[in-house]
Amino acid sequence: MTDPTPANGHQEPTLLTSTTPTAAHLSRLAQIGEQLVNLSGELVELLHHDGIAHDLTGAEVDALLNAASTARTAGGDVVLAATAAHHRARRASI
Repeated sequence: MTDPTPANGHQEPTLLTSTTPTAAHLSRLAQIGEQLVNLSGELVELLHHDGIAHDLTGAEVDALLNAASTARTAGGDVVLAATAAHHRARRASI
């Protein structure tokens, strides 16, 4: 992202959330990103239940942990992209 950083004497832009006032499509992107991050957390939590450990192999648990990590990263990337677009639009309207 090309936004100013605190090292340049500017405040770091805050991440967009689904409740930040912005264009509807950017708000929806932020919401999807948040959902991906939340779902990844739910998956990791579920993998810690005894029944899961009994029913899945180690390789399957590893694959699901990898999927959860990938979903968390993807969710963060979606939020970052929506945030960048939001800040560009705000700067363009000033």
